[in-house]
This record gives sequence, C-alpha cells and structure tokens, in this order.
Amino acid sequence: MTIDRTTPPRALALLLPAVIAFAFVVAGCGRGTGSGDSTAKTKQVVGDRVGLAGGTARKNLFSPTVRAAIKKGAPNRKQALADAANASEYVVRSITVAQKAAAKDPKLKALAAKLLAANASIGALTVVLRSGKTPPKSLLDGSLGTIESMENALRDAGVPFKEKVATNLSTTLCATVLLSTARRRRPLREARSSMAPIIELSSPRTSR
Repeated sequence: MTIDRTTPPRALALLLPAVIAFAFVVAGCGRGTGSGDSTAKTKQVVGDRVGLAGGTARKNLFSPTVRAAIKKGAPNRKQALADAANASEYVVRSITVAQKAAAKDPKLKALAAKLLAANASIGALTVVLRSGKTPPKSLLDGSLGTIESMENALRDAGVPFKEKVATNLSTTLCATVLLSTARRRRPLREARSSMAPIIELSSPRTSR
C-alpha cells in the first residue's frame, strides 16, 4: 500500500488503521496456529500411556506364565490372582489417562472413543480378578484382542508408541491412587511429600 505525499493529514489518519491491519496480516502469514504442536504433545502422552498399558498387559496378564499361575490348583494361586489384578487395574488407569488426553483434542476424538471401549473390556477382566476367580479363557483372549485393537487404532491415528512394562506394580498402583486422592483433598505439593516412588520402566518393545 502506497501513500501519496499530497494526501491530506485527515485522510492519512483514516488510512492508518487499514495500514496497521495489513501489517498484522502480513506478519501472520506462514505462522501456525499452534494446534499442530498441541496435537503432537497429546499424541506423545497417549503413546506413552498406551505403551505402558500394552507392555504391562502382555507380560503380567496374558503371558503363558501368568495364565498357568492363576489356574485352579496352581500353587500360590491367590497371590498370582492378586498380582494379575494389580496389573489389570494399572492397565485400566493408564488407558484412562490416554483416553482423557485424546478426548480433549478434536483431531483425536475417534481414537478417544476406541480407548474408552478398550477400557470397558479390561475393566471387566479386573472385576473378575479382584473377586479371586480365574477369568475364563474367552475373557482373557478377548481382552488381549482388545489390547491389539487399541494399538492398531493408535497406528491408524499416527500415534507412535513403544511397549514398556511397569514394574513394582503394587507400589506404583498405590502411589497412583494416593496422588489421585490428594488432588481432590489437598494441594498437590503436599501430596508429593507422601507419595511412594513412581514407575520404573523396562523392556521397551517397539510397535510394528
């Protein structure tokens, strides 16, 4: 936009707002809105939590060793069921974190719905394990299929993840519950002073 030197001062004053607006438009060209960065961060959270859920479930719920340990007549079956229940509840909590994060991003709404459905399936398994009963094979197989479908949904949504196994599940689960309770009852800073150490990660497994 060019301004002739012969333009009267009053006319210049009227043109000034338009010049400023034009400058802002030019300055804004080529800049992103930031939504892409936000989605990338959300995908990282979702990938991390689902990676933990998948790795922990495969090792501590669906492995042949665990399936044999929770069968009727197996030695130390009661403890094995309690351990499996801890693992299952941890998986549910991890998927819940991922689902809530995805639900806040309009680009990941469809993925959030699939995560919610996956949680319902694993939640049913948790209830059976907490009751001290051995889940039927169909429920175990179905829950494993749910984990696989959930991971495929992440791949389809372009969400990278690596399977990791959470260790010391009893301590980790207690710490998670404590933090959740503390957030409702007192400031987070006070809650941290009484929390047990959080997750140790091991055995990374890259998605294929």
